[in-house]
Amino acid sequence: MVRNLEKARAARKAWRRVNLERDKARQKAWHLANLEKEKARSKAWALANPEKIRAHQLARVNWTLEEYNRAEKEQKGRCAICQQKSDKTLHADHNHENGKRRQLLCGKCNRALGYFDDNIERIESAARYLKFHS
Repeated sequence: MVRNLEKARAARKAWRRVNLERDKARQKAWHLANLEKEKARSKAWALANPEKIRAHQLARVNWTLEEYNRAEKEQKGRCAICQQKSDKTLHADHNHENGKRRQLLCGKCNRALGYFDDNIERIESAARYLKFHS
């Protein structure tokens, strides 16, 4: 049984290598013909599996769901920068250069750091600007 399964997998893999463009065209045609059905299926799956969706999102920024929940509890549901309690999900902040986890931020503070490209000099310059014009 195992040998037959291995042979079948090898045969499919070989066929796909030879017929890659044809197979891609077939898949694209099927996807376009079933777009609404696939959107509904995907949405239903996402609604039924919010933990898996969240875990996947966090994994992309080098966090686990357990680490996120622990950080949220430690921060008492507050943003690490502005200290505001958020009704929405806090963002798992991370260093874009080395992937190191930082803390949880509200959407505004997370976007602000992004707009400043995580550049400390720019952020300090903005703070001086605001102080000067207050």
